[in-house]
Amino acid sequence: VEPPTIEGVTYHHFHLPSLQESRLPMPGPAAMFDQKLRFALLFPELAARKARRLIEDDGYDLVYGYEVHGVLAARMLRPADRLPLVARFQGTVMHPHLDNRISLARRYEEVLALKTPADLYVMTDDGTQGDQVLARLNPASRDKLCFWRNGLDLQHARPPTPEETKAARESLGLTPDDFVLVTSSRLARWKR
Repeated sequence: VEPPTIEGVTYHHFHLPSLQESRLPMPGPAAMFDQKLRFALLFPELAARKARRLIEDDGYDLVYGYEVHGVLAARMLRPADRLPLVARFQGTVMHPHLDNRISLARRYEEVLALKTPADLYVMTDDGTQGDQVLARLNPASRDKLCFWRNGLDLQHARPPTPEETKAARESLGLTPDDFVLVTSSRLARWKR
């Protein structure tokens, strides 16, 4: 799938090899190992190499590490380029694990990414307490954190009129008594 065309944005693709491409039988544990190998080790290394070549060839203003593995790639790249780094996270699963060393060790990728030195941290305020996680794992992030909520600006949102509600229900084949829940995310207890 081709990415959208956005003025001033250039996409650089690279292939992330997989054990599954070898056509070997991949039972459950092997597939999990393959995914861990690819994303924990291979992706950051290959992405950092590609980015290093691009930075050497063109003038870039900053490095934007998106989510755990993108930030890990930026971490590997950082000493070589000295460009400002933005570390962007869409929340985190780490809050319940902060006081358990074994649990932190198992989630070393997330820990390393969250501890990555950056010039700016952007953490989504999605209920996972990412600001508290960053403060505990990376105290230097406190003065460089944008803790932004996803969602609606309720000052500009308005409830639908009864006529709009009726028309919407009719278009979906719903009766006035049908319960309707709309969400754009996964409902999970850890998200609170």
